[in-house]
Amino acid sequence: MSSKRPVYRKKRFFTILLLIVGLAWFRDFLEFKAGDHVLLDSINRNAFGYSLKIDHLNADNRSIRYAEIGNDSLPLLFFIHGAPSSIGFWKDLMRDSSLLSRAQLAAVDRPGYGSSGLGYPVTSLQAQASMIRQVLEKYRKLHRKIILVGSSYGGTLAARMAMDFPDLVDGVVFISASLAPGRETTYDITYWTDHPALNWIIPRSLHSANREKLSHRLELQKMETLWPRIQQNIILLQGKRDGLIFPVNASYAFQHLVNAASVEIRWGNGLGHNYIWKGRQQVKKALFDMLDCVQ
Repeated sequence: MSSKRPVYRKKRFFTILLLIVGLAWFRDFLEFKAGDHVLLDSINRNAFGYSLKIDHLNADNRSIRYAEIGNDSLPLLFFIHGAPSSIGFWKDLMRDSSLLSRAQLAAVDRPGYGSSGLGYPVTSLQAQASMIRQVLEKYRKLHRKIILVGSSYGGTLAARMAMDFPDLVDGVVFISASLAPGRETTYDITYWTDHPALNWIIPRSLHSANREKLSHRLELQKMETLWPRIQQNIILLQGKRDGLIFPVNASYAFQHLVNAASVEIRWGNGLGHNYIWKGRQQVKKALFDMLDCVQ
């Protein structure tokens, strides 16, 4: 029996790997084929009867898709997803009536995801921030207050935007954000599938995620001296049991946010990298508290 176990384990590993890749391909297919109408169908089902508006902006020869819903006379909550993901990651929050009563809601496909050049990542955070800045500039003409809400690597980008474009950002809510260089898990499969002999087999969203993942440490190191630039109000949401983005990320940011107008860590006891789902009420409370803080 013992001699068969290694073979069994290998078969199980490759079966699981093929299943994951197959599901990711299927998700990519749906994401690409479904396009805007899936977002419209899901987010338009809100208590206020607001209609989602989807638009594209050309930034540095890249089409960037973004979406908005709600009353543009209210402050703006601007959602930035992690990897691999897209605007659809935020659909439940973007149709939430309690949030729509307090803010206009908007989200963006980061470069390399969704309809912003799926499979063609931009690994430079400075370049990503510059592209999405052009979307925020449009909103700054309408909104007195803009709050960035970044999940995972979307939180990393939110930090870079607050550093580079402080006049466009009034507050940031980080959710399980990668902020400390090297303090996260990088799975072996990320290295394997980044090899030219294998990277053709993975879905485009995972290709973008892989390329970004392998650049995380360097991009975060580039930000190490820039943290004093952040003078906005900050809330850090972090699961204490996060095995992907380690809890030390929140502590690191707290120590480096020396000039922030206000900064607070809200720990999720028993929560991992699933804070956004399992801690939904805590997330919403943080958004409401930030809205109160910046007004």
